[in-house]
Amino acid sequence: MVLYLIIILLFYLITSIGNLLLIYFNIIDYANYFTPLWWTFLLIIFCIIVDAICVSFCRYIVPKKCYNPNSRVFREKKWEKKLYESLGVKHFKDKIPELGKLFVGFNKSEIENPNDPKYIYEFLVETCYAEVMHVLSLLASVSIVFMCPKVLWLSMGLPIAIGNLFLNLLPIITQRYNRPKLNRLYLRLLNRSKK
Repeated sequence: MVLYLIIILLFYLITSIGNLLLIYFNIIDYANYFTPLWWTFLLIIFCIIVDAICVSFCRYIVPKKCYNPNSRVFREKKWEKKLYESLGVKHFKDKIPELGKLFVGFNKSEIENPNDPKYIYEFLVETCYAEVMHVLSLLASVSIVFMCPKVLWLSMGLPIAIGNLFLNLLPIITQRYNRPKLNRLYLRLLNRSKK
């Protein structure tokens, strides 16, 4: 969680300082220095609200049957594992904050019951849910660009949208990387229970 808060703070500082410099050097014509700081803060709050709406939508409106881990949408493609490993998923996957326990009562930071096929299947469903929620948040982050005054679209809206995109892309990669291993464990447990 600390890592995410640091990233959000860095995006806030970089965007704010960048906009203040653009105003100071008359590249952006804005009446005062306070306005970009205020808009940056509002856009970050907007990102958090959009993410909360996506969580609620995925959890309470979309039927649970849509999160079938055996669905083609959630299955690993041949090229994915290699791509994710080249992006360094092994280094960042354990640093991503897990808020599932807080919001839905299911902790995905570790496998608490590795010998229970029902638990592993529920874990698989939760990875699907998390992936969909982050994809929706990622797509919604594009709207952030247009939430600020037009003069600040490129200098403020775009950097914050990119930051939100980045913060949602990492969990998507992690879910897609971990799900095939969980699925193999689940199938192994099912085969063991049939014997």
